[in-house]
Amino acid sequence: MTGGYKASAGGLVLGADHQFEAMPSVRTGLAASFQKGKADSLGDYIDTKNKFSQWMLHGYVAKDFGNELNWISSINVGQNISKASQGLPSWSGFSKAEARIKNTVANVATKLEKNIQVNDNFQVVPHVGARWLRTHTQGYTTSLNGQKAFSYGQTSTNLLQLPVGVGLQGEVSFGRWTVRPQADLTLTYSIGNLKNSTKVSGVSIGEMDSMSNEFAGRFSSKLQAGLQVERGNVTGGLQLGLTKGSAGKLDTGFKLEGRYRF
Repeated sequence: MTGGYKASAGGLVLGADHQFEAMPSVRTGLAASFQKGKADSLGDYIDTKNKFSQWMLHGYVAKDFGNELNWISSINVGQNISKASQGLPSWSGFSKAEARIKNTVANVATKLEKNIQVNDNFQVVPHVGARWLRTHTQGYTTSLNGQKAFSYGQTSTNLLQLPVGVGLQGEVSFGRWTVRPQADLTLTYSIGNLKNSTKVSGVSIGEMDSMSNEFAGRFSSKLQAGLQVERGNVTGGLQLGLTKGSAGKLDTGFKLEGRYRF
């Protein structure tokens, strides 16, 4: 059997950055974001659809040590709300299963990066860091043909991730336009709750069983490549991302973004 999913999402980010006059090498920033999207199953698996919305609060602090060495730390907190539905085979006696699921997410990350200037238009940026990730899924109920059938207990997951990688950055100017091609390869080692378990009970007959699923692989790799174009206060970019886990799963993503600086 083969399968996967196709997801699309769009959203807005509003934020502000600040550089201290007394400490010009230090920058901080705050932002809020909101996005909505959907994910549909592909291949041989049961037809599954998921509509989701997410809000996040973001904060960061960065310091330039003056020798092309930068330190960046960030914190992100938010919530994801999903409305999932799944078509069921006729032999089951039901046509559709539905659920509304709430996930709270938080992560704290820090990294060091070194800008190695090869020439005026090209630099290599090796980086190493650490990231703590926590997710909490509230308990929810699954309905079959509109009738409550199963209850799922709450679950929490904690991961410590250790990414190391190298980036390539270029910059070329054409009059008032600046073009920046970029690429990055990051390898990540994860420690913690790679799998989680959820208690499942029938609404009318009480606890039945528990189910386990893999939350993350021990190792993963991510390759990103993109192009950024800037003119004045407006920046636009297109990015391609490939992520591969230790089980051989490959995810592909495209990201189109625009930014305006006030």
